[in-house]
Amino acid sequence: YKVLKAFEEQGRFIEVTVYAIDIDAEPHHATYFGVGSEGTLVAFDGQKEIVRVVGDASPETIEILLRSTMN
Repeated sequence: YKVLKAFEEQGRFIEVTVYAIDIDAEPHHATYFGVGSEGTLVAFDGQKEIVRVVGDASPETIEILLRSTMN
């Protein structure tokens, strides 16, 4: 989440909508999106999942994921 906040503060990827789900507080959302653990990032184009990353929250990986949503 810190990386996403830093990108936002830098004015980067402002055209990308980001949702954060607390899987403990909102298990129904985690189930709906097939998220089984913390550190799961999912990118969508509309309703279609295009990229899923589990366990790699490096700034580089997050940037690649965000870029993948921009056509």
